[in-house]
Amino acid sequence: MFNHSTESEVLPYTSTRPEPVGLILLDAHMKVVYVSSTARHILSYRNSGESGASDTNQLADRIQSVVFASSEAEGAASALMSGRRRYLCRPFLLELTGTAPHVPHAAILMERTSRRNDHLRRVVQQFKLTPREREALLLLAEGLTSKEIACRMNISPHTVRAFLHIIMIKFGVSTRSGIVGKVNGLL
Repeated sequence: MFNHSTESEVLPYTSTRPEPVGLILLDAHMKVVYVSSTARHILSYRNSGESGASDTNQLADRIQSVVFASSEAEGAASALMSGRRRYLCRPFLLELTGTAPHVPHAAILMERTSRRNDHLRRVVQQFKLTPREREALLLLAEGLTSKEIACRMNISPHTVRAFLHIIMIKFGVSTRSGIVGKVNGLL
């Protein structure tokens, strides 16, 4: 059902904009034991033209649909639309500390995504960028200077320039603005 990873995934890049993240915790029988306020807001947001079921029933139905979709995805993210916003729902198997059925055994993380992030992900795959090159590219796309990028990545500005030079070679451009132009042109 869920893939269990012994290594925790570390995301080296943090956006400067706050991104809402929802959390749903499930017990051993895949029954919901916790829904964060952000997840509740995401799931209860009404699409225009929706009517009928009560808010409580609608929320319960949306939660169950996310749980079902995530369990079918077997560790892969499933997509959820909330109004015009798109969220990725990623299932995680939690390490067991007890055998009580009410103890959370799985979690579903709901992260907002955008078309721009999807396109950037494709650019990263197309040009075979390393994780650190990807991080430098994302920070450059946010408009940060080499010094600011170095501070965020906890490296020297010289190393940032080396990453950007490699990206320029891979993109076939000769300037920083050429990198940004190439990324925007591919979007």
